[in-house]
Amino acid sequence: MILMSEDVIYDIDIQKERNIVRAIILFRNTSAFHEKEDREKKK
Repeated sequence: MILMSEDVIYDIDIQKERNIVRAIILFRNTSAFHEKEDREKKK
């Protein structure tokens, strides 16, 4: 699952508003993710 949000910020450098998008990836089975991460660390 991916959670996304879009915001408008004022960029001082270009003196204009601009859109930014943020995304968070949620893993359904985090234990499988951590097992994979642990295996990669052991290599």
